Amino acid sequence: MFIMYWAVGLNPKAPLKYMLTLCLTVFAAEAQVVLFAALIPDLIVAFGLTTFVNVFWMSVAGYLIRPGNIPIFWYCWAYWVNFQKYAYQLLINFDFHQLTFNCQGNVIAGCSCSFPSSLIDKGICAVSGEDVLKAIGMNTTQQHLYFAFMLMIGLTFRGLLWTVLVWRK
Repeated sequence: MFIMYWAVGLNPKAPLKYMLTLCLTVFAAEAQVVLFAALIPDLIVAFGLTTFVNVFWMSVAGYLIRPGNIPIFWYCWAYWVNFQKYAYQLLINFDFHQLTFNCQGNVIAGCSCSFPSSLIDKGICAVSGEDVLKAIGMNTTQQHLYFAFMLMIGLTFRGLLWTVLVWRK
């Protein structure tokens, strides 16, 4: 995994945080899957429900729709209890932190950046990774809190699994 991290050009300063995020994401996702498997005895139905729930989590995690554009009903609860939201925000924050992307043009003739840039005022025709994160609504400094939320979600799924297994016994 570490070879892949550097091979694709991700931020060289965050590989351990990246690995921790992936491990917590797999922990939460796997806990969700075994919970559904314990709840539903039919393999096809359990597989279908798990797929539906994962696609639902993706649709309210910020992958497809920016957080500010998610309908308020879903934003109020599904956006905040979604382990994929925390994983996605952590991963893009790790990757975009302290990166700079060049824009077309120059400061004198006019810069053409894809996102609003705080660097143009400093005479640099570029956009920082922090500017990109701010523009898409994904800038967070609450990394430790997000790690804790992902762990709590995974442990909650495990607790529910234990409850289901005791109940079915």
